[in-house]
Amino acid sequence: MKQPQSKTPFLERFQNWSASLGALLFAFFVHPFAYGASVGFVAEFGEQHYGLGWALPPIWWLVTFVGMAAAAAVILKVIATGGVITAIRRFT
Repeated sequence: MKQPQSKTPFLERFQNWSASLGALLFAFFVHPFAYGASVGFVAEFGEQHYGLGWALPPIWWLVTFVGMAAAAAVILKVIATGGVITAIRRFT
């Protein structure tokens, strides 16, 4: 027997897409500041401890961009679904 496929409601899809787009925009505009402020330390640390100061900046770029985008996506998704209101009502 074939299982019926569930369809995602329009509002949920819209919230997912808007949170993802907002997270990418946030990471695009804020990432250069965070990366620029930390890449010197990361490269120096990698050179002193591992001898890989040249290899870490591209990896660090990817880690910071993905980390910022993921964190922003979670925060925006919570805001879009009303999680903030629920948390305020529950803990006050």
